[in-house]
Amino acid sequence: MAKSKNTKASKFNIISPNLNEKEKVLEMARKDIVTFGQLFMPEDFMKSTPAPYQYELSNVLLSDKDKRICIILPRGHGKSTLAKAALMHKLYFNPTGKKEFIAWVAEEQSQLGLRYTNIILDDFESELNTKTPDRRREIKEWVMSTVEPALENSAENEGSVWLIGTIVHFDSFLQGIYDGYNDAKKQGRKYAWQVIYHKAIDNGIPLWPSYFSAEKLDDIRRRFQDVGLTHKFAQEYLNEARDL
Repeated sequence: MAKSKNTKASKFNIISPNLNEKEKVLEMARKDIVTFGQLFMPEDFMKSTPAPYQYELSNVLLSDKDKRICIILPRGHGKSTLAKAALMHKLYFNPTGKKEFIAWVAEEQSQLGLRYTNIILDDFESELNTKTPDRRREIKEWVMSTVEPALENSAENEGSVWLIGTIVHFDSFLQGIYDGYNDAKKQGRKYAWQVIYHKAIDNGIPLWPSYFSAEKLDDIRRRFQDVGLTHKFAQEYLNEARDL
């Protein structure tokens, strides 16, 4: 009986019978997380044309230069997916013998193990856990007194932290990091964090036009406006948390 071909699987199959072809494909995947995602995570990366900010993010996350990275992006713009692809890329192309100890944290934990090479805080701030001044202070203290001490400190394998989220409060930890970054740039001084900050649309130009066109974002804004929540559109899609 002849074996039937799985056309869906073969469409995204990067395992070529030709070794040279395999090497070419892996070299393509090595260069950035977008290409890596298209080859290894097609369901996440083949649904729309990539945008420049995704390659910007790739350059920062794959670099060993920045150990404190803060990614502030609008809702629905794939920040967690891009970070996941970057993490898988690092593991796949990990130099032989280099140990990786990774924690992906979505909310506060009272304790973390020691000597992580990478800690990812993914949407660790929400409207619920930033309602009061005490809770916002506790989050800031948790990042600095629980997350930071859990990192590997050896010179040859220094640990890194990735903050991933959308600004949900004007006094949030992410807002503070972003404000400090802007102040440091104006003063021409070094800053502990490398920050990537974008709005879904800026001066009429959408950040990810193939997925969130200007028309689509205008429809979303109108839905918020119709129920008297324009400020929530600003929060979710423009990273502008307003004090009303």
